[in-house]
Amino acid sequence: RFVPVLAPPWNRIPDTLLGGLPAAGFAGLTTYGARRAARRVPGLVQVNTHVDIIDWRGTRGFVGEGIALRAATERLAALRGGTPGEEGPTGWLTHHACHDEASWRFLERLFEFTRDAGVRWRPACEIFHADGVG
Repeated sequence: RFVPVLAPPWNRIPDTLLGGLPAAGFAGLTTYGARRAARRVPGLVQVNTHVDIIDWRGTRGFVGEGIALRAATERLAALRGGTPGEEGPTGWLTHHACHDEASWRFLERLFEFTRDAGVRWRPACEIFHADGVG
């Protein structure tokens, strides 16, 4: 199901462009890291990603299990601690076109482990719909 959400290049977009996104047909925005607010612009919901599994500045392959899990743990700790900007779902930033074997193996183990632990992964259409998109 199509969800009118923009994931800008490199997960960055100048604030000056945000106001024009609803008029361009976008109801959602996703970037990387903590968000300043879920709705910085009327008609635009922001739900971000927080864990990037690719080592962009080094090997451009899998960042490693320790680094990926540490980023996830830090995000979950911020959620529990009520850190401003850390509300909402925890997003995992994946890049299927450049995953190496280690990336795919990690994701497979992550999905199996979390499934067995009772974690339910929510699709984008559900996350953004719950926040008023779609």
